[in-house]
Formats: sequence, structure tokens, C-alpha cells
Amino acid sequence: MNAPAIENFTQREQNEGAPATEKTRIAVVYNTNEIYFGIWCFDSEPDKISAQQMARDFRWSSDDNVEIMISTFNDNRNGYLFVTNPNGALADVWVGDEGKDWNKDWNGVWDVKVERNG
Repeated sequence: MNAPAIENFTQREQNEGAPATEKTRIAVVYNTNEIYFGIWCFDSEPDKISAQQMARDFRWSSDDNVEIMISTFNDNRNGYLFVTNPNGALADVWVGDEGKDWNKDWNGVWDVKVERNG
């Protein structure tokens, strides 16, 4: 809760570069072996949140979700995509060749905790 947060997000879809339509806060903390992302997604119409799926490697395009891509190879070409929805479902993908290659069968070891307020 005390980690510095990132809040100045812009849109990628709908109106690229425009200010985000809803407030989002992300804080990142880490140690030698772990990295933690604290993500607060605010919604002015919470009754319209879409979260139908719970299965591992769910089809995230149909649910509201948070996606984090990490380039662990530090080459900006390859990395890992982690996705969760408001139910806490997990999906993960190995991404290669600047997004041209995807391995959805890759399963990382990670956890998610979701809390819905309001």
C-alpha cells in the first residue's frame, strides 16, 4: 500500500493516447526472487463489469481483464504475458519474435488475488 503508484495511464484502444476513461493505479514491489503487482481498477459503472470465466487459460477477450507483459530477456522481442479477470482466473502465454509467436500451452507459476469492493 505504501509503494509509489503509477496512475497517469492513457488509452491504447478507442482513442489512442487520450487520458484513460477510468482511474487505474499500479504499484510494483520486488525482492530477489519475486515481483508483485498491486493493481486497483476503478469503474464508474461496476454493475457492467464482465467476468464470466474462471478456468485456467481462459479466453480473456470476452471478460474485462488486466494484462501484464514482462520482457525478462530484456530484448523487447520476447516475454511472458499474464492475464487475470475480475474473478481471479489465470491465463499466461509465452510471447516470441515481437509478438509473432505465441505459446498458450506455457504455464508459469504465479498467483492472483482479486478483491472487489463497492
